[in-house]
Amino acid sequence: MNVSTCIETVKIYDSLGESATAALRGYKTKHGLIKDPFTVSTITRLIEEVESTGSVLDFPGKGRESLSDEQLQSQSTMTSSSITQVSQLTGIPRASVHRLMGRHFHLYPYHFTLLQNITKEDKEQRVTFATWLLDNEKIVSNIL
Repeated sequence: MNVSTCIETVKIYDSLGESATAALRGYKTKHGLIKDPFTVSTITRLIEEVESTGSVLDFPGKGRESLSDEQLQSQSTMTSSSITQVSQLTGIPRASVHRLMGRHFHLYPYHFTLLQNITKEDKEQRVTFATWLLDNEKIVSNIL
């Protein structure tokens, strides 16, 4: 609901005896609407807001404060630390640190996973293959 609609609805509400149902009916009649553009509870909440704040404008919510340049700078120096450590040291929430690492610093979590263990036999096979490759120079030219 935009501001002009809110103001108009409050005026209709006042003119029709302070009834939310009558205000909805009056709004629909004035604009030639068949379906309800909003509900009676919407009008009731709007009137409660007007009575408590004296305005139909939306006030900004609480939300979190934006991070300062100083906080961003301090975090950029700690790029090798874990997200939890940076969060504890700077006082920035862990979720915010995680988001900043990706968006601002382009750092993403990397987890090294071993698929198989390298044994002594593997080392011997690699050395054997490398010496065979060095002995057969014709094959090397085909590979490269």
